[in-house]
Amino acid sequence: MSHTIVSHTREIDNPPFDPKMTVDARFAGGTITLEPQHEEWLGETLVKVELPGHTLALRTFEARDLASALQSLAAFIDEEAGR
Repeated sequence: MSHTIVSHTREIDNPPFDPKMTVDARFAGGTITLEPQHEEWLGETLVKVELPGHTLALRTFEARDLASALQSLAAFIDEEAGR
């Protein structure tokens, strides 16, 4: 016999996901903000990257490639430094 348990949580206990993210980057000049930005003319949602003094709009595959490259380079630098 199987049973289904359904629970109800109040909205305040389970707030909706906020896709806007921030990264504190002191040496880059301040906070970096990441958020989705839908472009009607392109028909897709991009990753908007706000850096101090610059704004980038990346397609999702570009954002993933950039994230991967940043992680790889940081790991390499940490290895070289013996961290």
